[in-house]
Amino acid sequence: MLSFQHYTIKTFNRGAVTTARGYIGDKPTPITAEAKTVDDAVRLVERQLVSRDADRRASRKDGIPTAEEFADAFAALGPKVRKHHWKMLGAHLSAPDATMTTGEIAGAAGYSGYSSANLHYAALGRLLAEHLGFDPPRDSDGSILWTATHATGDRDGADKLNWRWTLRPEVVACLRALGVGTEPAEAKEARD
Repeated sequence: MLSFQHYTIKTFNRGAVTTARGYIGDKPTPITAEAKTVDDAVRLVERQLVSRDADRRASRKDGIPTAEEFADAFAALGPKVRKHHWKMLGAHLSAPDATMTTGEIAGAAGYSGYSSANLHYAALGRLLAEHLGFDPPRDSDGSILWTATHATGDRDGADKLNWRWTLRPEVVACLRALGVGTEPAEAKEARD
């Protein structure tokens, strides 16, 4: 098993042929190659993975990562995306128009106030942004709006810290494809 960028490459020998496959976290990609040597198979997969990433970045609209890129990021980040992040994402996805204030998002994760949601949702955004090579917009004071990696937002009324966020369509598509919010409670609890 070899690390390459945000991928893992696993090799398998069958007689005189070596097969290499790229993985994101535990999730296999469709990228495979066969060659006579491990090194050759790995190099072929590395080239295909670089090409895959370049194609995906080229297909971004307005620089926003695609649903597939978000899905890969969640897979690669694995346990770094914590139970409270999934609770916030699930509630946000289920909200009308996938729109909630940070206070509402905080409540979904069991936090008493929006400052916790701001902290944890922004931390999730930062993990995603760094993995995806995405530069989120900045606030008027110059601070990075990490939550803007996965949602678009604006201030909700007079309270300048209680923002109203709408999940990006790419994230909505990603979360639906991942089955977020559709899993029976018993299975979800067992997984967590």
